[in-house]
Amino acid sequence: MAVPKQRRGPETRGRADVQPAHGALSDSVVILGILGLTVAICVAILSSSGVLGSGVWTNSAGSRVLLVADTEAWKEALSNAPGPIVVVFYSESCPSCKRMRAPFLATSRAISDVTFVAVDATRMDELSAEFKIEFVPTVFFLRGRQAIHANQVVYEGGTSTSKLKDFVRQQLKAVKETA
Repeated sequence: MAVPKQRRGPETRGRADVQPAHGALSDSVVILGILGLTVAICVAILSSSGVLGSGVWTNSAGSRVLLVADTEAWKEALSNAPGPIVVVFYSESCPSCKRMRAPFLATSRAISDVTFVAVDATRMDELSAEFKIEFVPTVFFLRGRQAIHANQVVYEGGTSTSKLKDFVRQQLKAVKETA
């Protein structure tokens, strides 16, 4: 049976004898696919430009990591942090940084007494130079906001979640003992 040509206009609404052409559904699927791809490309561009934060450190459910994309965001993170800060300097292209993501996010979910911050070292040249970042990932525990460099401790435990949690808990204990 031949499918009747689709009529246009209000006279076709509700009529059972007028059906869309066979390709209409597949055309809709193609259009939705193109729209989805367009959105994905836009998100990727915005992420790589720092507008949406970094793709490697995009927050997952329950994590409390602040993505710092510029100097103002860094200053805001420092001023709004109620206590110590754990900061990771990373690079999008670094395989070790990608391996550090899961432990860092897991630690941010497990320990609530600390503010967790992720800084893309390749986009934040001045801050990276200020902290003397020689390699990534580099994780610091910042005990205070005054004289930051005198109050920072470097984490050297690799990409182990348990070692990172232990490091943060030890530093927190030391901060509480000196308070």
